[in-house]
Formats: sequence, C-alpha cells, structure tokens
Amino acid sequence: STDAETLAGVYHWQVGKLGDLTWDAIPFVFIVCLIGTCILMALSNKLNLMSLEDKDAKALGMDSEKLRLVCLIVLSFMAASIISFVGIIGFVGLIVPHMVRLIIGSDYRFVIPASVVVGGAFLLGCDIISRSIDVSATIPVGVITSLIGAPIFLYLIIRQKREVW
Repeated sequence: STDAETLAGVYHWQVGKLGDLTWDAIPFVFIVCLIGTCILMALSNKLNLMSLEDKDAKALGMDSEKLRLVCLIVLSFMAASIISFVGIIGFVGLIVPHMVRLIIGSDYRFVIPASVVVGGAFLLGCDIISRSIDVSATIPVGVITSLIGAPIFLYLIIRQKREVW
C-alpha cells in the first residue's frame, strides 16, 4: 500500500510543480539546456532545410534521418533533465514554439531563441498565477499551463484544418 504523502508526490510530478524545486537543481538543468540550445542553434540552418521535402533536402546534401536522430537525442536529454526535477508540465513545449512561429516566421535561427525566452516567460507567468490564486493549497503550475494551453492548442488545430481545406 502507498501512503498519502507518496501519492501526493506522484500527483505533483504528473501535473508539474515548481514549488519543490531547489537552487541545487538549477546548475544541472541550466547546463544541459544551454548545451542543447547551442547544439540546436548550430543546426538551425539545417533545420530550415528540413522544412523542405526529404528528397529536396537530400539533393542539397543533407541527411534528414541523421539530423532527426541528433535532434531527438538532444531534445530528449533537455526534456528529461527538466522533467526529472519539476515533473511533467504540459503545453509549454507544445504551444509556445507554434505561437512564436506564427509571430516571427519559421526561420529556426530566430524561432529557437525566441521559444526559449517566450517559453520561460510563459512558465513564469503561469507559476505566478498558480501561486497567487487564493485557495487552501497551491495549484500546481501544470494545471494553469493546461488551462491556458488547451484552448490555444485547440485554436491552432482548428486554424491548421482551415488552411488544409
């Protein structure tokens, strides 16, 4: 059997909570994300080519499969380092890059750094909201990101469907 404290910890990890984060975790997460962002920025021109079809990118001398694998590995390490400390915080990595792309265009040289800044600001804003709502217990930040992110994600899906039709 599981005690209530363990269940509460699992719940907070599943919805994401910044309240339990300590300053000891910051250097590790910062270094992993800084290295990952630098790698992605170095690959940004190749990522722009990936918006073409694979055969067009291959004609320009790029191995799309290898680039996808490298990006998957880098992004997996970045996501795993963050999730291991704060839990699963939904919609930040899902909606922020799409919203940034709508505003500034699809050039990854600009989308990547803008997504880092806007994603951090979005998460900080959601954390401030979650801590300022006056209830008996603090609402996890993942709940707030979901409340804000789900309608935006729905809007993006509907918008994309209209463009396809």
